[in-house]
Amino acid sequence: MQWSLRDLAAHTGLSLTTVHQAETGKRDPWDASAQAIIAAFEANGVELLGDGAPGARIHPAPLP
Repeated sequence: MQWSLRDLAAHTGLSLTTVHQAETGKRDPWDASAQAIIAAFEANGVELLGDGAPGARIHPAPLP
């Protein structure tokens, strides 16, 4: 997955500024913004890991 900040903003419906500030740590995203980012990644095959194992797994898209 090679999304730009613009791509992520488009997939989430968030502004480019909000996405940039969340990525750079200049601002903590509101819960709704964080959930939109998580949902966009998960909808595109990215499994976010947690509970002591931070990171992500990318699942290939199913074949048509």
